[in-house]
Amino acid sequence: MYRLDAAQHRVVADAGTVADAHVRPHAARVDQEGAFPRESIAALSSHGLLGLTIPAAYGGLGHGLRTMAATLETVAQRCPSTAMVYLMHLCGVACYAAVPDRTEPLLRDAAAGRHLSTLAAGATKPLESTLYFLLRDDAGISVAGPWRGLGMRGNASAPIELEDVTLGTERALSDSGKGLDMMLGVVLPAFQVGTAAVAIGIAETAVQATIGHVTGSRLEHLNSSLADLPTLRAQIARMRIETDRARAHLGAVLDALETPGPATQLLVLEAKAAATEAAVTVTDLAMRTCGGAAFGGAHGLDRLFRDARAPIVMAPTSDQAYDFIGRALCGMEVF
Repeated sequence: MYRLDAAQHRVVADAGTVADAHVRPHAARVDQEGAFPRESIAALSSHGLLGLTIPAAYGGLGHGLRTMAATLETVAQRCPSTAMVYLMHLCGVACYAAVPDRTEPLLRDAAAGRHLSTLAAGATKPLESTLYFLLRDDAGISVAGPWRGLGMRGNASAPIELEDVTLGTERALSDSGKGLDMMLGVVLPAFQVGTAAVAIGIAETAVQATIGHVTGSRLEHLNSSLADLPTLRAQIARMRIETDRARAHLGAVLDALETPGPATQLLVLEAKAAATEAAVTVTDLAMRTCGGAAFGGAHGLDRLFRDARAPIVMAPTSDQAYDFIGRALCGMEVF
């Protein structure tokens, strides 16, 4: 449904190969230990994928949001925590790429796999904010304890604390007071599209795991498989429809971003809520369909169930998104 050309397809296929070999094997441990997926990110880095959306002029692969979405879904099918870390990096990179005259060294380091980015927000007046980039070794930066999330436990989303941090204008990513312009024009589309892709990856994995369980499990006393039960087949059909619907919606969002029109803003606002709520529905159906096996940890469905719920509370939350969408539909100012 992403309608990739040959070059885009090769990148996504290569990402799948890397993820099969170096991301999937660590997914269960990352979840169990709440560990940052260092090995997985290192693998993406060593294969040039941290530079996926960086222009070729700065050493990157030069791809856009369509390839980014397909690649993120591919990684998320193997490990949603890794995919979310990867997405946050790509959102940071998008900011750098918007002002390359200020950030060329960062772009080149990220393309070479030497730089991993993320985003942090804490402005009290976002309408008058200015965006800056901070480096790991800057004085006054600390992480407020470990992260112990219910889902996406490798995401390392603990708050960052800043104390007496001083930055010069050379660290500014946006013009003074114009941070919101970059957040809405650069960060929001990438984050909305990327989060939707991660959610679809979770849903797709749940669909495939459920099909595998139902077709591979037998009721020996009846000499039949679980797939012979029409109620379970119907649940799988619902899961397939929900996942396909979410992916088709994301395709429409990507089309609107590539050819902007009156509906573009609305579709971008819809993207995250539509896909993440679909992933919640699909993983809930997976747990119900696979029953005791799923609740006992089979096929990693319990992890997918928890991971699917993390993005719905990531800002903008689904409830916030519904308000934004409603405001847009009512002709009101969205932000």
